[in-house]
Amino acid sequence: MTIIYFLFLVSSTAESQELITGIKVGYNSSKFTGSGISDTGNESMPGIYFGGIANKSFPNCDLQLELMISSKGYQVKSIGDTHISNLLIYIDLPIMVKKDLYRGNKFGIYLTGGASIMYNILSINLVSELEGIRKFDSGIILGLGTQYSRLSFELRITQSIINFDRVESTKYNQVISVGLNFYFKEPQE
Repeated sequence: MTIIYFLFLVSSTAESQELITGIKVGYNSSKFTGSGISDTGNESMPGIYFGGIANKSFPNCDLQLELMISSKGYQVKSIGDTHISNLLIYIDLPIMVKKDLYRGNKFGIYLTGGASIMYNILSINLVSELEGIRKFDSGIILGLGTQYSRLSFELRITQSIINFDRVESTKYNQVISVGLNFYFKEPQE
């Protein structure tokens, strides 16, 4: 409900520009970072994300709001070559500023930056549900993208800024994402 209200406020502030919506889907490579995480025997974990996107144009930049389901996690080497995958599923609410570096007739290159609020809906591994995982997390996002007509390709990194684990004192999510955005209408120039 809060996101719908926020979208309504954004859309009413600049009547001349309309809200462009779409869908997004992509691949995550995630790991846990922090002083308590050993680099020995630990690997990043593959994952996916999917959801919706809303883009509102302003004179010098765009406001980009997203709502996604995103998998994150970490693989820990246990015995021999066996890895235990710790899987965390989040509802992500990124709020981004999108700035064009180049804008042609239908092609463009842009930077994105912003913050995300994340709500954990599932925390498991092969053995059991993970204990001590906080429900809320927050992160900083930086990205680079290209757009052609209604399709865009993005590469971004998200670094959480809140320790998401109640047991260990410093444990953060770090995610590198690549994905596609498809807008239902061609963005205004």
